[in-house]
Amino acid sequence: MSEETKVEVPQINRTVFDLDSFEDVYLLKEVPFTPATSVEEALKRLGGDSAKLLEAVNDGLLADAKRVAAHDTSIPWMQDVETEDGKTVREQFSGTIADSKVVNGMVLNLAKSVYGYNKAAAAKDKAGKTKAKEQAMAFIAGNEVIKNGLKENALPE
Repeated sequence: MSEETKVEVPQINRTVFDLDSFEDVYLLKEVPFTPATSVEEALKRLGGDSAKLLEAVNDGLLADAKRVAAHDTSIPWMQDVETEDGKTVREQFSGTIADSKVVNGMVLNLAKSVYGYNKAAAAKDKAGKTKAKEQAMAFIAGNEVIKNGLKENALPE
């Protein structure tokens, strides 16, 4: 392998129960991976099994189709909604999506700077923390300028 070949180190993760500590633990495992440079190399890595190669290609095609669909505005987002009789139906989402991390960051900043939230006090006063975040969220929800800014700048990846 040349120095120019980029080696990706993807991770897999699991949350498991540790029988030694009797707690749930979050584990990571690095999976050394070097992309194949040709179809022949990929086939060789899969032991010459063309069915495995086709499965790998289809996994990649599916991942790409999902990535494309996530950004394709002509394909609507759907959500499962419970009806009055307890059944679940899939309906087209009618709201406006935004990246939760961006919105939550804004809520936290407002809670800290305007509504008196701070980490030291929050450890002792959980109700105060909740109230500050709720006030910040209500302020954002009621402010069309901020919501319009979020519509433009907080689109999910």
